[in-house]
Amino acid sequence: MRIVGKVISYLILGVVAAFFIYSLVNRFTSGVTMIGDKAMVVIGSGSMSQQNEANTYLKTNNLNNQFNTYDIIQIQKYKDVDQVKLYDVVAYRNDENIVIVHRVIEIKETDGTKTFITQGDSNNASDVGSQYKESLSYDRIVGYYTNFRIKGVGAICSIGTYPL
Repeated sequence: MRIVGKVISYLILGVVAAFFIYSLVNRFTSGVTMIGDKAMVVIGSGSMSQQNEANTYLKTNNLNNQFNTYDIIQIQKYKDVDQVKLYDVVAYRNDENIVIVHRVIEIKETDGTKTFITQGDSNNASDVGSQYKESLSYDRIVGYYTNFRIKGVGAICSIGTYPL
């Protein structure tokens, strides 16, 4: 029994150490640690946790992939700007270089250049003016939500990290 107890305690210690290392790495990379073309992101707000009734496009398009504060979600890099689709959930860097995870609600094209408007599903206004000036450029998009999430575990990893 003593051996089993020691093995379990070492496993728990290993998991805690892994979360601590992940937290430190995220702290120094402003919230996103890419491994290849994927990353795990800790959600730091409730802006994507529910469907705001004013956002009728959510029900019309059956967009039910919300997540909560402290969930950890997986994001993946786009290969090019043409992969970004209307209603994708994207992680991007705002004007203060903080990673925000919101839904693309509009795609604009001016002189052959695509830009995007985003909004949190819980919010009643777009991110224009609060996270970026007029629209979001492709180079600020970190990746898109793959619909993989781990519920609530991010509370451990988010200690001392930036809000997302």
